[in-house]
Amino acid sequence: MACWVDAGLVRVTIQILLDQQITAREIEQAANLSPSDVTVIMRGTTGKPRPKRILAEKAERIFALEARRDHLAAAGPNAFRFRRRLFALARRGWRLVTVADGSGVGCATVADIMRGTERKLSTAVAGLLDEFYQAHKFELGDSLTAHDRAELKQYPPAEAWPDSSIDDPKSQPDWSLVDAGAIRRELTVHVEQLHLASLRDGSLTAKRVRVGPVVRHIELLLDQGMPMGAIARGAKRPYTRVFGILYKAKNRGLKWVNAADAAAIIAVGFDPLAVDKGVRALGARRRIQALQWNKWRLREIAAGAGVGYVTVAKISSGQYEWVRTRTFEAVMAFYADNSDCEGGAKRRGRFPPPMAWDDETIDDPEAVPNGWVKPERKRRQRK
Repeated sequence: MACWVDAGLVRVTIQILLDQQITAREIEQAANLSPSDVTVIMRGTTGKPRPKRILAEKAERIFALEARRDHLAAAGPNAFRFRRRLFALARRGWRLVTVADGSGVGCATVADIMRGTERKLSTAVAGLLDEFYQAHKFELGDSLTAHDRAELKQYPPAEAWPDSSIDDPKSQPDWSLVDAGAIRRELTVHVEQLHLASLRDGSLTAKRVRVGPVVRHIELLLDQGMPMGAIARGAKRPYTRVFGILYKAKNRGLKWVNAADAAAIIAVGFDPLAVDKGVRALGARRRIQALQWNKWRLREIAAGAGVGYVTVAKISSGQYEWVRTRTFEAVMAFYADNSDCEGGAKRRGRFPPPMAWDDETIDDPEAVPNGWVKPERKRRQRK
């Protein structure tokens, strides 16, 4: 027949052990109890009160721990000092998962240390955490969110903890050695550089990224003289999208942007041809008009020169004062090859013919066509 013992006596013994900084998990392991047995004895379970009696065999194993409490309390390093180390790493932007992966310690163990539920550590775990902390305590992590949360909870960084005081439970952090603004600024620049690198090499897997690096890249290209349209063409994105990113970030508080758009914009480099203001459109206009006199249609000129039809039409009509250098060179090359032959139009254009210009005067704003008089337009008489 099973023997029972009053649970109150067992709870007193467990409380004495807990007061000695011995965790519930260590009590369960030392007394060969099932997981969460200590919690059930001390607090009960959901919907059920604390037990009034406990099996005598289980109670005896718990009572036997009281004689070993000094040994249990001394077993393993105290997790308190490692909690300070994790707080210091979080203040410099280190995420919990990154610390766990870098140190080789389980993520759950690191989380328990930070929450304060883990009071004792094995020597191996303590060694791994201490080695990681010593190697990275003054380095920057990759998470602004981790830093902001740590700053909100007033976790002191590594600068506030000298090696001689970080393990002393009675010591206080020296905040005079901490420049919180400098840490935030350095971390912001560091995270943006990581984002830029991941955008350039295509290793970023997130769907959205912070808009700051993208805006700074657009502004850098604009300051160098590259127009917004050239940036949009280089990124193969609509003009309105590139302009919208810059406008919304400046005026509407845009914080995040699509990762694919960000990668495309970051990949755009400085294009000297886009910055080049070009040459005056007068020479190109005279050449196109001379070809029109020779029965060349505007579409034929555009197709032969490799220039857009709208561009050719606006040059011919005088809407452009300047044209790009490559556009001018394309028109000049087509004119040199085809000024002596006729196109497919039925009528000649009412412009100076190629014979009215020579190579020295066709680009001169003060020159006039040789021997050419603009024909009068014949008006039809109304009947």
